[in-house]
Amino acid sequence: MNALEHLTFILSRRIEETGGSEELLSMVRELLSAAIALPEEEGNSEPLLALNVDWTQRYLPPVVDYPALYVILAGNTGYHKIGKSNVPPNRVRDLQTGNHEQLVIVHIEHGEDEGEAERLEGRVHDILDQYRSPFSREWFNVTLDQAKAAIAQARTEEVQALYGALYVAPSV
Repeated sequence: MNALEHLTFILSRRIEETGGSEELLSMVRELLSAAIALPEEEGNSEPLLALNVDWTQRYLPPVVDYPALYVILAGNTGYHKIGKSNVPPNRVRDLQTGNHEQLVIVHIEHGEDEGEAERLEGRVHDILDQYRSPFSREWFNVTLDQAKAAIAQARTEEVQALYGALYVAPSV
């Protein structure tokens, strides 16, 4: 299976999983941008190979369970904890001890390598710094959408740093 065929496979899986969305449209635009650079007789151009690696890591289930970045909601307070853990459910259980608010994991981003969750956590904390709780450095007074947007921004910045000019930013 060449890179273009594998990308098409990933895209078809995402269509099934999401039922179509802005994310899906963004993925199609990325694939088309890479395909433009494709010589007719090749299915493995450099942009497609780079995109194939990115999508495989981002959209297919991880083969190895790397540390994950999690978002935990504290009851009805509006505060979210953004942190990293090898086993987020165990982490929420540990945090629940001594906390009178019900803690619930509301989002998990699986790391794509051993250090990604830690890198993303630091960058997300920087992005959301103005919303940081005065009581704890890892709790933020943000909505889940704001937390997810910060994670997406941090991940996009990391992908741009890795792929440089080959990266096609999704249009919103």
